[in-house]
Amino acid sequence: GISGLKGISANNNYIIRPLLFASRSDITNYCKENKLNFREDSSNKSDKYLRNNIRLNIIPKLKNLNPKISQTIIKDMEHFKEMAHIYEEAIEIKRKTIVNSIEKNCFKIDINALKKLDPIKTYLFEFLSPYNFNITVIENIIASFDQTSGIKFFSSTHQIIKNREELLILPLKNEPAIELLIPDQLEYIQSPIQLKITREEFSEGFKIPKSEKFACLDQEKLKFPLILRKWKIGDSFYPLGMKTRKKLSDFFIDLKLSLNQKDDVYVMESEKKIFWVVGFRIDNRFKITEGTKKIFLIEC
Repeated sequence: GISGLKGISANNNYIIRPLLFASRSDITNYCKENKLNFREDSSNKSDKYLRNNIRLNIIPKLKNLNPKISQTIIKDMEHFKEMAHIYEEAIEIKRKTIVNSIEKNCFKIDINALKKLDPIKTYLFEFLSPYNFNITVIENIIASFDQTSGIKFFSSTHQIIKNREELLILPLKNEPAIELLIPDQLEYIQSPIQLKITREEFSEGFKIPKSEKFACLDQEKLKFPLILRKWKIGDSFYPLGMKTRKKLSDFFIDLKLSLNQKDDVYVMESEKKIFWVVGFRIDNRFKITEGTKKIFLIEC
């Protein structure tokens, strides 16, 4: 692209190349005229490196065709640099209307707005290049526009999730798969999420909290140690009030959770049975009934 044709910058943030304006022969002649001793890297004479092959073999042939080829290239690079400045300003104007921040380090792109841009591949490449997506992935993303939600694309640092009519850009989470064992007497959990656990005898005056941040359970139905973990494909439970099993993936669709929200959902299980989708719903099999004697209360 244009950014590659404009060449190396003499001043790039904290990197400064003070002799970039001078040719190799300029520097060599200056050293000789001023009797400055210098040492040459022996690898400079080997053409097994691409840059040396170009310098030793290709540039001399170009000079036979045009003795001023070096000056021509330098002028062209200056021209490309100015073109790149105009190009980048235009891209940035479009970026501000198309790429929107959701939360810290998370962004979304409206697919319908993106489809109106021409050429779409170039625009999308420029929008996504800061997140290290290459042109092959860009082409695959465009081809996915009319497919179902949930398709994911990856770069070395980020992932893109197609969520209905949006592209969600998220940093990759290098979190280890955690399965935290919770013994019978534990009262607090600080990580990976904060939970407070209390136990009490059931009484007629007890009121079940209505907030989804609480799980109010029959303690005698739980077998310790309990397990806290991230949900995974294939997980299912019996949502409170239902007598039939439901996959968590379908449960999340009913709640209209975004793919980003789904990534952060934890579950708690007893003997491989999920009794709480943390922060959303308990399992009907573990609810408090008239026969409950001890209450196990978890607050998220």
